[in-house]
Amino acid sequence: MIVPLQLGVLGGPELLVILLVAVILLGVPLLVLLGVASGLSLLGADEEEIEELQRRVAELEAQIAEKNAQRYEDDERE
Repeated sequence: MIVPLQLGVLGGPELLVILLVAVILLGVPLLVLLGVASGLSLLGADEEEIEELQRRVAELEAQIAEKNAQRYEDDERE
């Protein structure tokens, strides 16, 4: 008896294994990205802290500019 060569149709267990591999390959990196994004948003600096630091930097820059102007005036007098 000659049996013709034919491709088998995937059954339930094979499809489950393929689905499991697809979930692992695609799902794990997605979960890692979501975890990193949520961690950054939770651990990130507050807007109030950023604004406070920007005000402090502006104050210090104004002080430096004032001292530089005083030095320039002192140099011109000499």
